[in-house]
Amino acid sequence: TINAMDPYVILKVSNQVAETRFIPNTMNPVWNETYDFLCADFDQRPMFEVWDYDTLNFDSFVGRAACSWREIFDSGFRGLWLNIHLE
Repeated sequence: TINAMDPYVILKVSNQVAETRFIPNTMNPVWNETYDFLCADFDQRPMFEVWDYDTLNFDSFVGRAACSWREIFDSGFRGLWLNIHLE
């Protein structure tokens, strides 16, 4: 599909990092994946970096988003939508 991506997300909390699988050919990915992070400070903001997977070249950085732990807790740990700041 033209203009579709193969997006994946790198999640960062302090020095902890996790990466989702990439989802081919979509602009509306849904991962339904679970990750565990050790959080000693609720002032830390989880960071989400969106990347476009590319088999032949380097992956392309799309943008990033951050949220508070309160937003995650209030979402019930599912269905949280974040605005991606494009770069």
